[in-house]
Amino acid sequence: MHANSLNDFLLARELGLIRPKNLQLWEKTRRTYSIASCTNKAFAQEHYAPINTLDIDYVEGRYLLSGGADSEIRLYDLENNPNTNSIRSTAGHDYSVTCIKWDPSNCEYFISSSMDQTIKMWNIGAMEEKSIKSVLTFNFDDHVYSLAISTIANHGLIAAALAHPNIRLCDIRARLALQSLKGHKNTVFRVEWSPIFEYMLVSACADGTVRIWDIRRADQSLISLDYLNKGEPSSLTNKAHNGGANGLCFTSDGTRILSSGHDQTIRLWDVHTGRNAMVDYPSIPNTTSLSLPLAVTPSTDCSPPLIFHPTSRSQIFVLDLYKGILIRQLQGSMTRVNCVVWRSNKHASKIEPVYLF
Repeated sequence: MHANSLNDFLLARELGLIRPKNLQLWEKTRRTYSIASCTNKAFAQEHYAPINTLDIDYVEGRYLLSGGADSEIRLYDLENNPNTNSIRSTAGHDYSVTCIKWDPSNCEYFISSSMDQTIKMWNIGAMEEKSIKSVLTFNFDDHVYSLAISTIANHGLIAAALAHPNIRLCDIRARLALQSLKGHKNTVFRVEWSPIFEYMLVSACADGTVRIWDIRRADQSLISLDYLNKGEPSSLTNKAHNGGANGLCFTSDGTRILSSGHDQTIRLWDVHTGRNAMVDYPSIPNTTSLSLPLAVTPSTDCSPPLIFHPTSRSQIFVLDLYKGILIRQLQGSMTRVNCVVWRSNKHASKIEPVYLF
C-alpha cells in the first residue's frame, strides 16, 4: 500500500499492512522536511567570538558542547533551559577551538582541538563550581584543524588533522602521538572515522584530495578519490575537488562519504569502490579556511536522508542526499554559519521534535 498522508499510514497500520516503525519513520521524515527556526529554545551569548564547533553526547542526546574562536568551551543541558545552564572550561586552550567531540566510550569525557597546537581531553565528572578542567594534553608543532574519535573501535586512537600533510594518531591509553599517516601534500582540514570499519579513516586536504586509509598501513592510503572516476584508486594525481577539501562526513550506514570543497561543490562517494556517485548538487558557498562539519540525518530519522550544509552566506542548505535537490535554505544567522550538528531521537518508542543546532 502506498501511503501519502498520516491518515493513510494510520489505516495501513490498523490493517496490518505496515509496521508501526514505518509510521514513526514517516512522521519523523515529515517533521525533518518541515524543519524551521525554533522559537522555544534560547541560548545566551556565552561566546564572544564565532562558534566553530558543536557536538551532542552519544548516549542521551542531552548535552551540547560548543567551542569558539574565543578559546572557550561551553556545556549545555538541552533538557533544561540552555539559557541558564552553561558550564565553561578553565585552564583550557589559548587560541581558537577548532573541533570538539564527546568520547563515545565514556560520556564523562570529551576531546577538543585548537589553533594553540594542542588536543585536550576533559573530564566533566570532576567538575567544580560549574567549571571543567583538562586531564590530558597532546602537543603538536602545527595548528590542529580537527580531530576524530571512533564510535565503534576499541583502539582508543584520536586522529588529528593538522596544518601539515601528515595525519597524527594519538593513543589515549599511552598518552602519546604514536603514528603518522603520510600521503597528503598540504594542510589536512578534516578527518572522520568510519562508523562500521574500525580501522578506516577518511581525510580531506587543502590540496583538493580526499583519501581513505586503513590505519594499519601508515605508508599510503587505500584510495585517493577521483571526481572524474578515471584515475586508478592509488593515483597521486586524483582530485576530489578543484580546490581545498574541507568538509567531510559518513552516512550513518557507513557506505557513503560526503565531501565539500572550496570549488563550491558537494560530492557523494561509494566507500567500497571510491567512485563519485555523480549526484548533481547545487553550488554551495564555501569559502571558510577552517574545517567544515557537515550533518547527514541517520536513516532511522529521515528517509531519504537530508544533508545540512553550513554556508558562507549565513544560511544552512538542506539537500536530498541522493537526488541533490535543494529542499530549503534555513536562515538563522546574520553571519557565516560555521557548524551544524544533528540531534537524533534517542527514544525509539515515541516520536519527538527534531532538532538541528
